[in-house]
Amino acid sequence: MKKNIKKISPASFDDIKIIGINSSLADFKLAWSINNKLSINFVRYNDIFENGAQYAFYYYDTGETGNTFNLVSLVYKGTYWQQTSPRIDFMLIIRNYIAPTKLNEMLKSIREIPGIGYAFIMDPLSDNSIGLLLETIELHEIDLLNEMQKRNNIKAVKEEMRKKKLNQPLQ
Repeated sequence: MKKNIKKISPASFDDIKIIGINSSLADFKLAWSINNKLSINFVRYNDIFENGAQYAFYYYDTGETGNTFNLVSLVYKGTYWQQTSPRIDFMLIIRNYIAPTKLNEMLKSIREIPGIGYAFIMDPLSDNSIGLLLETIELHEIDLLNEMQKRNNIKAVKEEMRKKKLNQPLQ
């Protein structure tokens, strides 16, 4: 009797690009510098808690058909979330298709930021631990987006209730 066995395959990294960044800058200074250089708008959200440490998490979404960006710190008080070679302190994750020329322009601009030791495009398939990092970051982002959606729904309900109350005749 033949059994149907499902193969477990790693998530596809086709639409994910990662720029590894080595920098002595604090996370908020790096996020601010990247915002200025790339004309994006990173916003810091809840940190990622992993093994008793908290790693800064920044998010920016260009819209439904554009890119989503994450800037994630990999170091907290001298503790590295993941040891990499070469050593990186931050990952800039870009989701959805980005033209190679635009990616290279972004990389060049990031390298021009004072306080950047080096920056390079990482191969997410080069190390299984990178896949685990990406999975944790993506789950954190999903939780964040779900929480934001709940808040927006609550705000919408409250606004609708306020409008109904205003439209009711005085008694």
